[in-house]
Amino acid sequence: MSGAEKLKIRQQLGTHLRSTEKLSFMKRLFLKLCYLCLIFVYVCLCAVAAESSHESGAAHVDNLTLREQNFGQTGNEEQETEVADSSKRWAEVNVEKAENYLSLDGHDESLRGTVVERKQNQPIGVSVETKPKHEFSLKKTVPVGRIQDDSYSVDYDAINVGPDYNGPRLKDGIVSLKFMRDLVQHFRVKKRLHSKYAYQIIRKIRNFYRRQPSLLEIKVPKGENITICGDIHGQLYDLLNIFEMNGWPSETNRYLFNGDFINRGRYGVECALLLFGFKLLYPKRFFLNRGNHESKMMSHYFGFDDEVKFKYSQKMLDMFGKAFRWLPLAHRIDKKILVVHAGLFSEDGVTISDIKHIERNCEPIHSPLMFDMLWSDPKSTDGRSPNFMRGAGIEFGPDVTRSFCRRNQVEYIIRSHYPPKEGHRTDHNNRIVTVFSAPNDQAGNKGAILKLTAPKFEPQFVTFTQMPEWDMDHGEGVESDHPINDSQQIKDTARSMKGKPSPVSATSKYFP
Repeated sequence: MSGAEKLKIRQQLGTHLRSTEKLSFMKRLFLKLCYLCLIFVYVCLCAVAAESSHESGAAHVDNLTLREQNFGQTGNEEQETEVADSSKRWAEVNVEKAENYLSLDGHDESLRGTVVERKQNQPIGVSVETKPKHEFSLKKTVPVGRIQDDSYSVDYDAINVGPDYNGPRLKDGIVSLKFMRDLVQHFRVKKRLHSKYAYQIIRKIRNFYRRQPSLLEIKVPKGENITICGDIHGQLYDLLNIFEMNGWPSETNRYLFNGDFINRGRYGVECALLLFGFKLLYPKRFFLNRGNHESKMMSHYFGFDDEVKFKYSQKMLDMFGKAFRWLPLAHRIDKKILVVHAGLFSEDGVTISDIKHIERNCEPIHSPLMFDMLWSDPKSTDGRSPNFMRGAGIEFGPDVTRSFCRRNQVEYIIRSHYPPKEGHRTDHNNRIVTVFSAPNDQAGNKGAILKLTAPKFEPQFVTFTQMPEWDMDHGEGVESDHPINDSQQIKDTARSMKGKPSPVSATSKYFP
């Protein structure tokens, strides 16, 4: 083959190779363009789907609101069974509605509370502008706000008390010792207080506490005592048992009830009204803290809403809610002992002054410090961690307790919120004392009360088991085991009771 032929063949091969490379480049470019187009189409489809989902969720919320209004119209105070059924449907609607609001990141709407702007230079308890320290703390993402506390629309003076009502009556709107005696006996036999007097008691409590700070001081003279009671949870006959074995409230027999008066038990209304009544009768000797169950969310899920609407009305439930929002959050005994429903805080540096200045009149989730005080639990290890057991609040370790007590010159902290098997327990080197007063609330736990005598305030526990209810047919208590622990400690701290005590006697010799 001559040189000219070889050159020609080389030129033809070069032309073919360049053509092939150009074709390969165009092919790769085409494939890349197709890939980009597919990505663009996918993004567009996702955006359209998200917008459609958002509109569907909003439409569903509107539909639920309409259903709620319709359900609200079915309630009739004269038809109690219809009210009960309506309230259950109302509960289901609101749970579903809250879930839909939350799916749209509408935390404030899911709370269903009217929120107003905060003031400048508020104390630590009502400011959440700083970045949350714990991502798991949902409350930190929700703006703090106070619920508009509108004036009461109930004109209880215009409510007529019929001649067939034979229960206790308030004279000139004043809670007297005779009224409280009659109220106790009235509730024993499962009778209801007339709505006129219930309205008056609740309103008086709300007006009393709205003038008080969030932390109140208690002074106990030397040689005298105060009894701390934990959760009651609507167990009326166990509440009466506490009074019968430990003495009824009086000018010399102080009590502090540490929240959770309602829910779970069937007599939350009666328990709350009794405690409110004793507070009005002995305002300087009888004390109440707010618990996590004295809130809109918890009463909605655990039965108090239905109980109030069945026994009274929606208006009565609104009245209870307004009173609960003004309950104090803590008491300090002789500036030595802090009594709070649940526990300590998800941030360092909180002082007694900060607690005193927490703005109330709101749901706990709107106030970070309030939320911690009503939901947190102690743990055995140092530090803080999410409270996975409850799904709210934190767990705080011995180092957190030690730091708080030193900073605020507190000897120890009394809490409730959790049912120990024996009704009481201590943690964090005895700096955390738990007392729970609702026996058999969970898995057969005992109930307990805590007695403190000035000036040493050494804890003395009195334990008991669940009391029987009033038997409407036989006029006596249902058979049960002896409710009083027969220890020497109880003999020394509780009143002596011969034989098997009954919570349903017609009268009580222990009532002052």
